[in-house]
Formats: sequence, structure tokens, C-alpha cells
Amino acid sequence: MAPIHFHGADANAPVIAYLGAEEPLDGVFPSSHRYCGKSIPFGSREEALKNASTLGYFNSAQAITDYAEILLYIKQKYNASHSPVIVIGGSYAGMLAPWFRLKYPHVALGALASSAPILYFDDITPQNGYYSIVTRVFREASETCYETIMKSWAEIEKVASKPDAQYNQPPKYPVNMLCGGIDGEALGSDNDILSKIFAGAVATKGNKSCYVNPPINESETTVGFRWQDIKLILQRFAGNIIFSNGLRDPYSSGGVLEDALESVVAIHTANGRANQDSDPDWLVIQRKAEVEIIEGWISKYYADLKAKLKSRRPAGHRGMTNEDCGASMYKLINLLL
Repeated sequence: MAPIHFHGADANAPVIAYLGAEEPLDGVFPSSHRYCGKSIPFGSREEALKNASTLGYFNSAQAITDYAEILLYIKQKYNASHSPVIVIGGSYAGMLAPWFRLKYPHVALGALASSAPILYFDDITPQNGYYSIVTRVFREASETCYETIMKSWAEIEKVASKPDAQYNQPPKYPVNMLCGGIDGEALGSDNDILSKIFAGAVATKGNKSCYVNPPINESETTVGFRWQDIKLILQRFAGNIIFSNGLRDPYSSGGVLEDALESVVAIHTANGRANQDSDPDWLVIQRKAEVEIIEGWISKYYADLKAKLKSRRPAGHRGMTNEDCGASMYKLINLLL
């Protein structure tokens, strides 16, 4: 979890908590949660991962408990007991965010869950949903590319498993690049499947003598993630949760795509993920909608807080206004997503 900005306890400014997921946040934010990155309990990685007894603490319930402890500590340290907290996460951390809101509603006012496949468990959604969306994205990019891939599963798996082929995210759109390479070879024999697949590999990775992945050292993530127990359930008392999805993102097959309650809303676009450096218009629009919802949560919180503290507030005290809140929220969420 990483603090970004804080406008001060005197203004009861909101706290935006970006939740770490199953990998280190090195290069983006300074740390993640226990067992991931270098946040290792029991003194060392070897001790922490050596058996079921120590690995038993490597689960989603323990992760959100850690976050609760940290957030309560931060609010106490900065004398920010009245500052509302919004938790944000994507993918696995996108599941942690609503679970955190459900379990610790006294700590987090709301949660924004991006690309959170919380319906994958207990056979709630079809098990082939992820791959169905991958197939559709390739087919939309090119019918002939799709047909070639259908004939060459063994070969294409080596290419599709490369980084970023999962999301076809801008600005490079790797699926489009791969299909463009495959289609460029389509004038040859229909049986020359391998040459077409090779052309796709060249289009996405360049012309190399060898495309074999280098050996990967086992990290805390690869050793421990299989131990995760994340079978928590979205329950009826939920509130102030946004589920954000792009329908080209394979994880949307396990995401919440319909409003569950008035304050548990689903926002989605026909597109998928994107990089902040090249945000397309559809993502900007979706993000603004999310910010407006969160502003509503915080505005209501401030109104309730004002009514509660009105008789005790010293003369001349200025809390954070709705305008302050809106500008701060949009800036923070743009930084985080």
C-alpha cells in the first residue's frame, strides 16, 4: 500500500489507499503487502515460505487485516481520525478492495475495484469465460487471424503467453500487431501455419533467432500465490463500492457487470485496459464517472460529519469543500489508475 498525497488532517482531507497485489510495487510504489516483494514476515523468505504453518498467513484475509492496521496507524499518526478513506485496487488487489470495504466499513468509506474477477469462485461464472474473451478479441482484430490461430493452438500458445498479449492495451495493441503479421503471410499455402505464426511473432517481438523464454527464478509471488485463499463472498450489507471493467479484459468474465445496489455500482466499457500515458477518450470518460461517484460518497460523509461536529467546531475552522474534494479526487485517481 502506498500513500500518495494528503491535504492535511485540519481539512479532514480524504485518504486514497492504493492496495498492493501479488507482486512487488518496485518502481511504482515503495511496498506491497506481506509475502510479496520484500515484505516478508518471520525474518526471511526461506522461513516464511517453508511450510504450511507459516504459509497459512499468506491469504487475502490476512492481507486486508494488514491494510486495516496500517490505515488506522496512519490516521492516528497524522491526527486524521475524521479523514475518509477510499481503497483502490486492480486485478487481485481489485478483489481486496471490495472485500476490505465489506470487512472494515469503519475504516474505509468506499472502494474502487478495477478488473476484479470476484465471481470466479464457486462456479458462479463459466470456467472458460476468460478464454472466450481472449478468443473474441482476436477475432474482432481479424477473422483470418482468428482462423489461423484456431488451426495452430500449440504454436500460438508460445506467443500468446508473452507479456501484454492478455490485454491488447494501447498504445501498441499487441493483438492487432500479432494478427497483422499473421495476415501479412496469408497469401501463402493454408497449410503453412508455422510461417504465419512466425510472422506474428516477428511483428510483436522482432526478428530473432530464438523466441524461447529465459528461465525465471521463483519469486515470493510464484512460490506463494498458489496458497492464496480468496473465497470471500460479496454480502448483502455492501455499500459504496464501484466495480470497474473493460469488456475486452478477460478478467471481466468474472467481474461484476450489473449494479447490485444503489451504492454498489458496475461501470464498464466495451474496450479494455490502457496505459495512463496514452489514455483514450473512453477511459477518460469512465474514470470521470468513477470520480463523480466517489465525490458523492465523500460529500455525504462531510455533510454528516459537519452535522455531528457543528457544535464543537472552533470559529474560523475551514474543512475541505466539495470543490477541493473533486479536484483532489480526480488528480489522485489519475495517478493511481
